[in-house]
Amino acid sequence: MNKIKLKEKLLFGNSLRDLLNDSNVTTSTLRKISRKRGIFTCNNDKPEYVQSLVSTGISPSELSEIIDSIITKEENPKYQSQIIRCQTKNCNLINILPTTFDLNSIAQEDFSNYKIIGIPTFKAIDNGKDHIELHFSIERFQMTNSSYKNITELNGKVIIKKENNGIDIKTTTSHSSLETKIIANKVVSYFLSELKKSGIVNEREKLIKIRFNSFTNRNRIEFLKQLSQRPNGTETLYFKDTKDIGFKPEQNSTLPSDISWMQDNVSNMSLQGKKLHSTLFFKNKKFHEHIQLYKIVGFYHLDNQEYKGICNITYDFNGFISKEDSNAELVLSVNNLKLNDLAPNGQKCLPKGKVIQNILSEIESYKHEIFENLKIIKNKINE
Repeated sequence: MNKIKLKEKLLFGNSLRDLLNDSNVTTSTLRKISRKRGIFTCNNDKPEYVQSLVSTGISPSELSEIIDSIITKEENPKYQSQIIRCQTKNCNLINILPTTFDLNSIAQEDFSNYKIIGIPTFKAIDNGKDHIELHFSIERFQMTNSSYKNITELNGKVIIKKENNGIDIKTTTSHSSLETKIIANKVVSYFLSELKKSGIVNEREKLIKIRFNSFTNRNRIEFLKQLSQRPNGTETLYFKDTKDIGFKPEQNSTLPSDISWMQDNVSNMSLQGKKLHSTLFFKNKKFHEHIQLYKIVGFYHLDNQEYKGICNITYDFNGFISKEDSNAELVLSVNNLKLNDLAPNGQKCLPKGKVIQNILSEIESYKHEIFENLKIIKNKINE
């Protein structure tokens, strides 16, 4: 559980401005608070709400609401995974790690705004030959020039497993903030170097990552479609609808007349609603080579003996739009998870954190299979 330890009960002036400008405080949170007061701004830009609330101040209950929104956002883990090809199947993952493994020396940076809690170590799953995991927590310190200070406790995880009969080793990172993502990625890099030192992986071998530029425009749409709708065939997840899509027109092509209105006028488009997978952008394949789809949000029913409910799952090449990064990796996250009080087995549903872990682990189990199939298609197209 992430925790924020407030040093003050009331904030005002620069300390309040620093809090409201925090990247984890969303415009919708500030809009909700303002509208409860009967305050409506001329536009919906975050700076407008920040200025309005700083000038009037906020109450203790409003402060709690803002802090709760930060905690909720940061507690939602995001998953990324990569695969590395091995030269030999005969390796024991837990034995690859040196006895001197020390997360602090690998990932703790001087003058950083976080501190690793304790001495985390990898644990063996089923004797550790094919599966090991590292769970870690950090304390992140809010760095501001004002009197507002907080300490946030954040969690991260690195999962390393053999796959494909031992030919591949898959690394999966779970992070809830930029800091935990940095630490997890450093652990993966460290483990990869140990694999190469031991001769299990060729020195020239690179991690296989699912990036935005791993696809043509056509098969990126097909990949996200298959990935988001594949749960229809699973025992736990049932795809019901596409609630949100994000895309932009391909700048290096002349758009078909039906969508020519986007040419030079639209740099990014987000559609929210129902049955978006049935819109012309999906259904009409002649548009596919002209559309750069980077995000899909699917709506699902969950039905398992240990839990039952609904949720949204986001499949996002995070950073493609915000950073204009065509190397952006695919990131998975679960949002708006709502569970029934009782599971089908008559017991209380599993905790939300465990359910989210189960959902993302299930998708991870077939994500790279879909990717490999469509990557082959891309290679054939490029030949």
